[in-house]
Amino acid sequence: MAEMEIALEEVKKEKEQVEKEKEQVEKEKEQVEKEKEQAEKEKEQAKEKEKQAMLKLAAKMKKYGEPIEEIIKETGLSKETIEKL
Repeated sequence: MAEMEIALEEVKKEKEQVEKEKEQVEKEKEQVEKEKEQAEKEKEQAKEKEKQAMLKLAAKMKKYGEPIEEIIKETGLSKETIEKL
């Protein structure tokens, strides 16, 4: 009977350990998700910065009389976008 109680106690301890590990994995998963969201935000910010830089470049090129085709080639912007500048 004592052996059964010891075995039962060991199983309980193992179960507690598994629960702790499960909680840790969940915390790590949440952290990874937060980091992923932050990386996505930074990526979007970088894209927006690049877009603004291209608009600024296109505006300067247009101001100095560069052909629309050359501005399109340099900036990747559409003809319509450049014409609106």
